[in-house]
Amino acid sequence: MEIISIINEIISQYGIFILALFVLFILILKIVAKIILRAVLIIISSVIFPFFSKKFFGIPQEITIQTILSFVILGFIILGVYYFLKILWKISETIANTIEKISEKEKCKKK
Repeated sequence: MEIISIINEIISQYGIFILALFVLFILILKIVAKIILRAVLIIISSVIFPFFSKKFFGIPQEITIQTILSFVILGFIILGVYYFLKILWKISETIANTIEKISEKEKCKKK
């Protein structure tokens, strides 16, 4: 009951804007957390990969800090390229859908 009264007080003081701001904050936090988790996964896999490749595949490479850092940088570059291509894909889908809708409207007008 006390929580509901606190929420009612906040809404009465700030209006519905505070709820929209809270939802927006949660969505942004979710996106940021997802990016941070992917970055941590890239770092962990980049650290493990040289050991894994040497042990299981017999790749003769020295395991140094420079090797590990190069794999970390390579992982972040690949992630950046992935996000860039993902954005391009979304843009191209949006453009294609828009062109398709426009062409359908023109076909309807001609009939």
